[in-house]
Amino acid sequence: MQNFRAKEHTAMASTPDAGFDDLLATVAVARLVLGPGMRIQAPPNLVSRQECLALIGPVSTTGAVSHR
Repeated sequence: MQNFRAKEHTAMASTPDAGFDDLLATVAVARLVLGPGMRIQAPPNLVSRQECLALIGPVSTTGAVSHR
């Protein structure tokens, strides 16, 4: 899962970016709905280091780490 970021020249360019709270809530609901057997990934390079730490519990893996 990754947080929404609006891109220029797209249909949703004027839509505000989703906040970290939205991403964390989405991951938490996915964990509840999909259960502990489903792998949930969240890319760590799209959030701050502190936000990445908050995701460690509900996600299965943070995927490949790249430097920001």
